[in-house]
Amino acid sequence: MFKPLIGLALIFTLVLGECTKDHPRAERSFYMGTTPLPGDITLEEITKSYGFVNEHCDIVSHHLNEGIPYEEFYTQSVLPQSFINDVTYRKLHTAQGISIFLSVSPLKIDRVSKDIYYKTSTVSESIKSYWDNLSFDDPKVITAYVNYMTYLIDELDPIYINYGVESNSPFWDS
Repeated sequence: MFKPLIGLALIFTLVLGECTKDHPRAERSFYMGTTPLPGDITLEEITKSYGFVNEHCDIVSHHLNEGIPYEEFYTQSVLPQSFINDVTYRKLHTAQGISIFLSVSPLKIDRVSKDIYYKTSTVSESIKSYWDNLSFDDPKVITAYVNYMTYLIDELDPIYINYGVESNSPFWDS
């Protein structure tokens, strides 16, 4: 599952060229950056990824794609601790002065249908099922997604936002 993501992160880095503080942002008209996607899902590799971003890049792409805690955002109730931890980790490990490009999607990783319920939420299966069965354009889904985006924007303070990653597919189930 992670091999395509790792390949994508590598391509993103190669296309942009190597990020380096030897060529400060002030000397060029564009940002150099990458995602902090690690080579392996271990604390050591995650730490190395953020170290690279913080030492060599002007911008980091924080891409969230673990589902959406619809009920919690719709009712403005307590968020899943793992979600809070993920956002907090990103904030704490992105160095001061590194700009943030926030990428999220209301679509599943297949980019065809509405995103799943947040994987580690502790709400009941019946609540997850309720939200999974709502259509993409249901006012509750829209409200939950707007609240989700507002939270992420407030927490991460991005300079750029992609709020609909790959949502232009002709196969999208609107």
